[in-house]
Amino acid sequence: MSEGSVVAVRAVMDSMAALRAFERFGDADCRIDGLKTRLLVRRQCDYDSLELIAGLDQDGEFADRGVRAADAVGDLLGVSRRDAQRMVAVASGVFPTRTLLGEVLEPKLPATAMALGALEIDLAHAEVIESVLATEPLGGSRCSSGSRRRSCLLTGLVRSTRGSWPVMPTTTWRCWIRMVRRLVRMIRRSTSCT
Repeated sequence: MSEGSVVAVRAVMDSMAALRAFERFGDADCRIDGLKTRLLVRRQCDYDSLELIAGLDQDGEFADRGVRAADAVGDLLGVSRRDAQRMVAVASGVFPTRTLLGEVLEPKLPATAMALGALEIDLAHAEVIESVLATEPLGGSRCSSGSRRRSCLLTGLVRSTRGSWPVMPTTTWRCWIRMVRRLVRMIRRSTSCT
């Protein structure tokens, strides 16, 4: 770890210690605000990690070291291979990529990228969106109107869940995931080019 990184880590840890001290002597509203703050901090940390993963993968740093991106992420962050694969998939979907000629391409999941960057959804929510869309193509590449329709529907889905992810019970999210999958099947049927 570089000296600059150590100083930055110490500053973050000192800020968290000050927050803990403030909460310890605060009332219930203060402690509730502390939980909300931690949620935002966790989302920001996840977003920053995804950005680093996307950059390292895009720059070929993992490949230069002879390791797959998911394996490297799993080792570095101490997460399972499956979680690491999800993180790499989300990172590649929400950040711009570059072609071999250096041309910058838009993110594959622009609405998800915007919501994730604004800390309105968290990593788990982005993983659900990415996994549903990655199951198979939603329609033929020749269906440009279907692509626009999918983008609008998915943007609407992301907007409809803003701010609800941490407070919705697990059963509600299971229902939401089933609804997204039904929507995807419906879109596939309506946009298929024959």
